[in-house]
Amino acid sequence: MRRRILAWTLAVVLLAVGVLTVPLLMAAGRYVDPPDRLGAFALVIGVAVGAVVAAMAVAARAARRIVAPLAQVATDAARLAGGDLGPTGRRYGEEELDEVARALDSAAVRLGELVRRERQLAADVSHQLRSRLTALSMRLEEVAALSDDELKVEAEAALDQVDRMVHIVDELLDQARTERAHNAVELDVAEQLAALRADWDDAFRVSGRELRITAPGADAHEPALRARATPGHVAQALGVLIENALQHGAGVVTVSARAHGEHVVVEVRDEGVGVPDPLVPLVFDRGVSGGDGTGIGLAVARALVEADSGRLELRSARPAVFAVYLPRISS
Repeated sequence: MRRRILAWTLAVVLLAVGVLTVPLLMAAGRYVDPPDRLGAFALVIGVAVGAVVAAMAVAARAARRIVAPLAQVATDAARLAGGDLGPTGRRYGEEELDEVARALDSAAVRLGELVRRERQLAADVSHQLRSRLTALSMRLEEVAALSDDELKVEAEAALDQVDRMVHIVDELLDQARTERAHNAVELDVAEQLAALRADWDDAFRVSGRELRITAPGADAHEPALRARATPGHVAQALGVLIENALQHGAGVVTVSARAHGEHVVVEVRDEGVGVPDPLVPLVFDRGVSGGDGTGIGLAVARALVEADSGRLELRSARPAVFAVYLPRISS
């Protein structure tokens, strides 16, 4: 598209310059004295070339401004098609492009919620089936222990069937867990938090607030803290928590990470008044906001964390402390 813009611009400019230059050259040849005629020709041609160069420079810059946002929208659409269902929140200052970006973000949220619910349903159903099959297996074992040989044979055959069904349900559960984190990779938590600091330092400096980030592994002498998650999911989820603390909280915002059993726990806290009591049970519900926000940030953050087999909790309402639990990779 950029090449087409430049080609059309060049054609139009050359046509315009030709229309103006040819009469000027003819006038110079007719009215300028012979000794000065060559200089007049050179001046007219120089001005024409300069106009072409200037017009192409302006056109190239305009083409970049037009094409770059379109390329980014295409990249976001490809990312969505590839299974990364996190909204970007990116806007371009152009009404039409912003409408497309909003539509992509809305689709990402809806698809992410739909996929999350489907996977959660599969996991819940499989878990309930396994519980019932375990109870049935115990009853059949009791029947098999009876003295009646014919009844014992039938009970043992039924037990074999139950064992096969339990195996199938276990495979479904494993598949559900695997699919929930199919884009997850091993990541260094300290490096992830360092990238967050780079993203948010300017915003905190402008607001006159302080952002503190601590994590094991930030020092070369400390062992690294590693988790299995999708880097983009973690960055967006923690970004929502940090943005909320900056907009609705007060004082220092602290982001800390630690190991806790089989999880890495990343906590985000501030020194504000916290979450109002009526909002505590609803804080992760879509459309619920304590300020002038859209009320989808925390819902999306929780969905992103859960997509990596983690969880997001409100650990304390006053002051507000949110905790992200990620699967830990032991060293």
